[in-house]
Amino acid sequence: MRKKRILAAIAILLMCRVPDVGAESVEASPHTHVSQELAGHWAEEKILSLLKDGVIIGGGSGRLYPDKLITRAELVTLFLRSKGIHPERKKQVHFADVPPDHWFYPYAETAYRLGIIHGQTKGDGLYLHPDEHVNKQELITMLLRARGDGGRINQLLWSTTMQTLLAYPDRDQVSDWSKRPMVYALQNGITKPSSDGTLEPTKPVTRAAAAVYAFDFLYQPDLSKEWNESASAASFRYTRTLEVETTAYNYPNSSVKSFIGWPLRPGIVAVDPNVIALGSHLYIEGYGYGVAADIGGAIKGNRIDLYLPTYQQALQHGIKEKVKVYVLD
Repeated sequence: MRKKRILAAIAILLMCRVPDVGAESVEASPHTHVSQELAGHWAEEKILSLLKDGVIIGGGSGRLYPDKLITRAELVTLFLRSKGIHPERKKQVHFADVPPDHWFYPYAETAYRLGIIHGQTKGDGLYLHPDEHVNKQELITMLLRARGDGGRINQLLWSTTMQTLLAYPDRDQVSDWSKRPMVYALQNGITKPSSDGTLEPTKPVTRAAAAVYAFDFLYQPDLSKEWNESASAASFRYTRTLEVETTAYNYPNSSVKSFIGWPLRPGIVAVDPNVIALGSHLYIEGYGYGVAADIGGAIKGNRIDLYLPTYQQALQHGIKEKVKVYVLD
């Protein structure tokens, strides 16, 4: 098992890299073997752009294997790095199959706080199955969450969703959890049907296809954003900052969902949608990464309600003023 994790870590390090602000910079240039491997490949230009700009790298005699199927761990890592999000190393374990000594651990925990992944509950445990291959509908759903589109997807009417899917012969293969994301992606030019008019929701995704999605819809749109270069525990790109008052909350009932239908957990925060759009990713000083996925009757203006693991922690938080918040999307 240890050997398998080490090999997986080596594979993803050859696939992705995010700039580490404040650390010694490393020049990322495609290795000869990687360039030869990509020569004539349909995704060559965009993958080489990611290589050149240090989002993904080839190192030593390593190869990218662009036509290899991508795993869940690789995809999550690629998406975070394409957005310029450096994971925090919080000492929390949410996934039973991603322990702290797993190379993917910091990325899994960060993506979980940001609402990009939710995991699957089995018995008393939450599982991510990081080595499983990802299909198209899962990629689309995760991509839209990573873009901060969760609030807009939540506004998509189910009647519109079902009516739109009627046009596609393989509509029954689209899982319920991905129906609205798939339609949203179709409406906004993020995905399109195949040449035979099908959606192919269960088709496995290659590393090359995932890299192109990441380049087009995460990396390239984020190039104009500012880098956080403060003394905080994380580095990331952001669009704006604001000062807020923070309070905290907790629900003992684990079946309660946020306003946009996501499971409550650390990272979920309630906002005024007129100030911060639902689905937006945040970095809140003193709290860490979070996602605007909930609302509250008393949450108006520059006020944010932070979900904490226990009721006692929520009480102890009290009211904090002039807390700096970075909006990442």
